[in-house]
Amino acid sequence: MATAKKAAAAKKAAAAKDVSKKAARKTAASPTKRTAAKKSERVPRPRALSDSQPEPGTKRGRATRERLLNAALTVFETKGFLETNVSDICQEAGAAHGTFYIYFKSKEDVWYALVDRSAALRQLATTAPAEVGGTVYDRFAYTLTQYFQDILEHPQWTRTLEQAATIDDKTRIHRLDIRRAFRTRILHGIERLQDAGLADPGAHPEIVAEAIVSMLHNFAYMNVVLADKPTYETDEVVETLTMIWARSIGLDVEHLSARTTESAV
Repeated sequence: MATAKKAAAAKKAAAAKDVSKKAARKTAASPTKRTAAKKSERVPRPRALSDSQPEPGTKRGRATRERLLNAALTVFETKGFLETNVSDICQEAGAAHGTFYIYFKSKEDVWYALVDRSAALRQLATTAPAEVGGTVYDRFAYTLTQYFQDILEHPQWTRTLEQAATIDDKTRIHRLDIRRAFRTRILHGIERLQDAGLADPGAHPEIVAEAIVSMLHNFAYMNVVLADKPTYETDEVVETLTMIWARSIGLDVEHLSARTTESAV
């Protein structure tokens, strides 16, 4: 009898220890703990790629540099990263080689300047300004609309950029930096919504953010950049992908109206 009681007590103690271990693991991996760890992180800023001469101080110099940049953009979009050379750019711009080298050191240098400009413009376009009202759902939809509009306006540039990322290591690393920055913006938005009790606390914010970025990029690349023409209407795409994002984090859409200041990205 005593042996049976000891065995039962040992079994109960082991079960309690197992429950305690599970609780400890759950606490360590809880969204609250992850959120606290992430609050000190800022959205990373991709460093500039171009190390060309600083922007000219004269109006004429700035106009010449801009003309060379626009000419380079046209040639890169037409011929691709590999086939473009400085002579092509000078011919397109109607400028001498000597003029080109006043502003840029090489074909790669003017390419990096274009990549920097493109990244800055897309960052600006996809950041919802303070005057854009509505709920976090609306602001996320705004960001997606701007993102897809930018790609729709520059599909050939996006295609060339992806090509260069497979060839040029600096471009590849920069593309990863841009992706990391956008993913971090979405990650922080999910964490803020979890803190506010508006999103599922059990959703893993890092994994969800990575999945959302992958979905957006690949959808745009396959259906806009590689397609002969856009496969779907932008408003339908934005509405559907925003809904997928909301459902993936268990967003409490019904209670968003009173929390218009929360940010998704």
